[in-house]
Amino acid sequence: MITKNDILNLENQLYDAMKSSNVEILDKLLHNDLLFIVPGGETITKEMDLETYRNGNLKIAELIPNIEQLNIIDDLAVITLKMN
Repeated sequence: MITKNDILNLENQLYDAMKSSNVEILDKLLHNDLLFIVPGGETITKEMDLETYRNGNLKIAELIPNIEQLNIIDDLAVITLKMN
């Protein structure tokens, strides 16, 4: 059974991969059906996100996530966070 610590470790790997633009690790960690909304309202897919890192169009100098809630339901983890 997956634990909250397991999820937090994976989240930290994700943040490190984002900061270093490590597309290989991002590809492994991001779900194929990833969708998220950027502040401008555009919907971004996993491939669009990976392409941004591949092209060097996004450089993250600092990333300070604030996990507001972490719930594990069976084999699914749901995280609510606010990015600073």
